[in-house]
This record gives sequence, C-alpha cells and structure tokens, in this order.
Amino acid sequence: MDQVEIRLPRLNSRWTSDLFDRLALFVVQPGVAALALVGLITNSDAANSVSRPLFIWGGVILTCLVFAEGIWSFAARHVQKRQLGRLWIKLIGAGVCAILVFASAYKHLGLYDGGRLVHDTGSALYFSITAWTTVGYGDVQASLPARPFAAVQALVGTVYNAALLGLVIYASTTSRSRKR
Repeated sequence: MDQVEIRLPRLNSRWTSDLFDRLALFVVQPGVAALALVGLITNSDAANSVSRPLFIWGGVILTCLVFAEGIWSFAARHVQKRQLGRLWIKLIGAGVCAILVFASAYKHLGLYDGGRLVHDTGSALYFSITAWTTVGYGDVQASLPARPFAAVQALVGTVYNAALLGLVIYASTTSRSRKR
C-alpha cells in the first residue's frame, strides 16, 4: 500500500512573528491583565477558594510566557528597526501584567503590613511594585506562602528591567548612528 506524504506549507518567519506579536498584544496581555484585575477585585470567599489557584498559577505562568516571548522577540529581531516601537509597547504591557498578576497572588496569599496579615488590594499592588523593582522597603512583607512568588518576581523584574533598559539604550544609540 502506497503512503501519501502530506507536506504542510512553510510559514514565512516574518508572518509568524507578526502573528505572535498581535496575539501577545491583543489577546494574551489583555487576558492576563483581566485575570489579574478580577483576582484583585474579587472578595467573595467562595469565588476566592475556586479561583485562587487559577489566578495565582495561571497568571504567573501566562505572565512569564508573555515576558519570555517579548525578550525572545527582541533578541531574534533586533536588526528590524520598525519592530522596536511595537516591542517596546509589548514589554511595557508585559511588565504591567506581571505586576498585576503578582499583586493578585499577594492579595490572595496575604501580606504582613504593620505586623498584621492583610488581604487588601492597595497593599498587594504596593508590595508587587516594590518587589518588581527590587526596592523592597520592608514595611510590607510577604507571608510564608507568598515568599516564593516574591522571590520569583524579584528575579524576573531584575531581568525585565535590564532588558527594557537595554532596549531603550539600543533604540537611542541606533537612531543616533543613523543621523551621522
């Protein structure tokens, strides 16, 4: 019996990278942000018990994927100058999504603010921003279940901020060298 060989068409790498850019910008990042915002707004114990694992693990995994794809886009296409603007927006969006997702996790897992365990949105956002930027004032501290997330957020935030700074420096030096 003869076997039929099926060949799939080869996708243009520029077409696929544009598709992934659009998916990240218009589907994944808004989805991650919406998931994190729902986690920050939800106060029902029943909803929290069901949604907590989804908000925490799903949000963190999606954020890491968005972040990794953004860094990969920069590394793979740094010579394509027209992509820098879209990439910059994507990376800023990934950073905002990450801060929101981790804040949602901290709200559900709890933080120590002034020595008492709190589950409020303001403390969660504040702690998430200070952990992301690795400032760590120490006035709000992660509870025991939240500590691994704080450590991961600090590591990811350090790499992210360095990559974003590198992108800004690259874009500014590239435009200056073109003018000369």
